[in-house]
Amino acid sequence: MFKIKFDPAGKEKIKQTLKIEESPDYKIVICRNSADSEEGKINLVFDLSQLDLLHDWLERYKKETGGILSGKTSRGEVRVRFDQVFTIESYGNDVYAYTDKAEISLSAKLYQLEEDLFQAGFFRISKSVIVNVARIEAIASGFNGKLTLIMDNKKKIEVNRSYTKSFKEYLSSKEG
Repeated sequence: MFKIKFDPAGKEKIKQTLKIEESPDYKIVICRNSADSEEGKINLVFDLSQLDLLHDWLERYKKETGGILSGKTSRGEVRVRFDQVFTIESYGNDVYAYTDKAEISLSAKLYQLEEDLFQAGFFRISKSVIVNVARIEAIASGFNGKLTLIMDNKKKIEVNRSYTKSFKEYLSSKEG
């Protein structure tokens, strides 16, 4: 999604602060001056000294818009709001977001999405599944220490036993 046109040290600082990675199919160019901007792309031109300001603005934007995921379906590129997503699941190297209407192929890695979406109410419940906690309708105890989540679309998903404790702690922290 991003191409960063800064020196190596600046590039690393941007990646860590904004929690982003570069990708070959980028749509956004992050650069120091307008000479580095690219036609047909979204260009973020700024001085590295303003990185914290950019980070704060992006975080505020995410909160105000409710957050957007971009990906691809069989019909082409799509954008969906976080609140439309039930789960994000990985199958090998492929990662998909699931909504009522679509299966959306995402370019990000599951661990990146886990970090990026934690503040938006998404939580990892197994090695290959992140769930949107706001879409959980009920939670039932399962076998062998597992939990079963009943989503508001009636789909049932198991919380892996090794994730149960941290999931319960997460839910407890949200109640208080």
